[in-house]
Amino acid sequence: MYLNSNRGDIDIAFDLTGIGWLECRIRVGGSRANVTASYISDAPGDFLSAVTAIVHGDPSATITFWNEPGCYRWTLERISSERVRIQILGLPEKHLVYHADCLLRDFAVEVVSAFDRLRQKYGEAGYLAKWIRDKFPTERLEELRGLLEA
Repeated sequence: MYLNSNRGDIDIAFDLTGIGWLECRIRVGGSRANVTASYISDAPGDFLSAVTAIVHGDPSATITFWNEPGCYRWTLERISSERVRIQILGLPEKHLVYHADCLLRDFAVEVVSAFDRLRQKYGEAGYLAKWIRDKFPTERLEELRGLLEA
């Protein structure tokens, strides 16, 4: 089931760009970034868990995209009951890679859509063959979808 929202200002896309590599493209309004993650952690599953936590009411959540060497550290922070701030730092230099604020629901709906597109493109078996370490995070995706449909 696909969720609807007025998220035209938000675009998120995930792609498996090689064996054990994930690329995330994010755009909110005119602010955009491309970041990558290695399979040394379950970045896609961790991403869904963090978004679920924020939707569920947690004040903030972090995700680490390990990049061999270094990493990208995402911070999701509720700035009101309806808005989230998204920040990505490149480490170890701690340089700001991305910063934007948007409606939390629209962000979460776009995350669900991005994972739906990723699963549709590769299937669960194809995802595992490319990501190697972890299965497609179906349970986490459905948990987030359930929160948004409630």
